[in-house]
Amino acid sequence: FEQNAESPSTGTEAETEIPELRFYLQQDAPVVDAPSIGERMEERLQAIGIYTIQDLLDGDSEQIAELLDHRRVAADTVLQWQQQTTLVCCIPMLRGHDAQLLVAAEIVTPEDLADWDAEELFQIIDPIARSNEGKRILRGGNLPDLDGTTDWINFAQHNRKLQAA
Repeated sequence: FEQNAESPSTGTEAETEIPELRFYLQQDAPVVDAPSIGERMEERLQAIGIYTIQDLLDGDSEQIAELLDHRRVAADTVLQWQQQTTLVCCIPMLRGHDAQLLVAAEIVTPEDLADWDAEELFQIIDPIARSNEGKRILRGGNLPDLDGTTDWINFAQHNRKLQAA
């Protein structure tokens, strides 16, 4: 038993609490899986040759916005889509709405997120989540809490790099 106590891989209680790290977005996924992209925007993106997450990430935000020719989609909007998508592709356990809130807080890379203090991040994220924009993003879902923002930071420290296409 003493040997088991020293070995971290014996099925201890602490070990079972750690979730298996999972990435919720892959680069070869359809573009509709990206945060902020719905079915109508997917159709518009496909009409200009953007079918996958990788296509969206590889595109120039200004060129995409110009080709979409949509009054609500400027280059900065496309850039935010790309930033949100990058976060979900690179950070395990991060959901699309989490990435939308983070980008709204101008946290746009896994490295940016990994460096935050959880309480400071929560103080920035909470008012965004409670705003009209935040309510639209969350669509009636739960507001992020301090534990959630702590998880985001911890998961960001296990980020993966995007693979070149």
